[in-house]
Amino acid sequence: MQLLLYENDKNNVAFIGLIDYYGSVFFVYYISNGVLYELGIINSDQPDVENVGFKETTFDVYKEGNEIKIIVYLGKKQTQTLYFKI
Repeated sequence: MQLLLYENDKNNVAFIGLIDYYGSVFFVYYISNGVLYELGIINSDQPDVENVGFKETTFDVYKEGNEIKIIVYLGKKQTQTLYFKI
């Protein structure tokens, strides 16, 4: 299991990740003023892992108005851009 926390002033985005060789699942939460909100789930598959090896999943997180924008990377390649309403 992996826990990631992205902090910005009083607002935080937390990822709880279940990491597997063939893919990972991240449960995403938004924390604001001490209140926890569930944003959603991000799946990150590991295509062709047996030939190229395991690649780390990383994120860029931005707050844009009433949305959280999350860009997902596998290795260094962008794989998804997701928007969550807050």
